[in-house]
Amino acid sequence: MKTSAGLGLAGLTLCATVALHASGGADPHATEEPKATLSADVLALYEPSRYAWKLPAWMPRPLDPRDNPTTEAKVELGRRLFYDKRLSINRSRSCASCHLQKLAFTDGLPVSPGAFGHRTRRRAMSLANVAYLPALTWSNPLLHSLEQQALVPLLGADPIEMGMAGQDAELAARLSAEPLYPPLFERAFTEPPPTAISLRNVARALAAFELTSEERADLLAFLRSLTDTDFLSDPALSDPWAAPFEPAPQGTTK
Repeated sequence: MKTSAGLGLAGLTLCATVALHASGGADPHATEEPKATLSADVLALYEPSRYAWKLPAWMPRPLDPRDNPTTEAKVELGRRLFYDKRLSINRSRSCASCHLQKLAFTDGLPVSPGAFGHRTRRRAMSLANVAYLPALTWSNPLLHSLEQQALVPLLGADPIEMGMAGQDAELAARLSAEPLYPPLFERAFTEPPPTAISLRNVARALAAFELTSEERADLLAFLRSLTDTDFLSDPALSDPWAAPFEPAPQGTTK
């Protein structure tokens, strides 16, 4: 069975760092970034990120997939795609339909409706701190990469969520017709093939944006999503490092 060495390592490093600070074993105001020794297996798939993460000093920086390093250009492209309803067959749903920032990138529903009203079997998972998760769905432990996971709602047929299975050419045509997208794809993906607008690169851009969700999601909203209580509702407990974030302009969500 394939293991989630890269993402799991980041999660373990995060837990160890939090525990160390909680026990008084390290200065919580220290500015030195936590360090970890990476095994050869991890380095075969992941590499230290060069992205300028907007994270607290005590929080370990996520690793980047070697075949999809995080860049500002990819994150910006992924942000626009995340809110774009052209990614669903009838232009009725976007990724953000089931993953709202104000709800820690969930939708707050027991199950979620797809493009044709079909209901998912489980609630939408939070994308908060998704860079540190060893698995990315409620029920399939084999999904370890955000690039793989992005294809599940896009292409899945049981249930149909976005309904884009077999619609690669249609998706590329839709995005190519929006004047903003061709230059965004060209800046985000400089390697061959010649056409940068493809299903593969859509998934890679979405993954880059989702990987940075910990910079945006309200930490307390994420904790509330894991409980049925409201003991964390005190507004005085707001997350001090949550970065402001705005959805993509309306011109790319129609």
